[in-house]
Amino acid sequence: ITGMMDEAITGYELETVRCEEVEFKQLNMLRESQWNIDGASAKAAAARKAALDASSAGSNIEGIKLPFLDKELFETIDKCKGQLSVLEVQLASVTSDMNALKPLFSTF
Repeated sequence: ITGMMDEAITGYELETVRCEEVEFKQLNMLRESQWNIDGASAKAAAARKAALDASSAGSNIEGIKLPFLDKELFETIDKCKGQLSVLEVQLASVTSDMNALKPLFSTF
């Protein structure tokens, strides 16, 4: 009986050691998985931040620069229309002068 008890105790102790090793390996795998998840979460957070930064930069462009550029564009168009009117008057004057001078040059 003593031999059978010793064998049972030895088997129990071996099984306990084996279970502890399995538990240790599983805990290490869980820790490694948690680290991987934490790393992926950090990358996702950085990507969300970059997306939000890009979005707010786009909003700033739309909210600040576009109205300014629209205003500048319309001012430039108005300025060009004024210059075009002046150039059309000058062209009409030059055309009139050329028509008046044509008879003089045709005699040569």
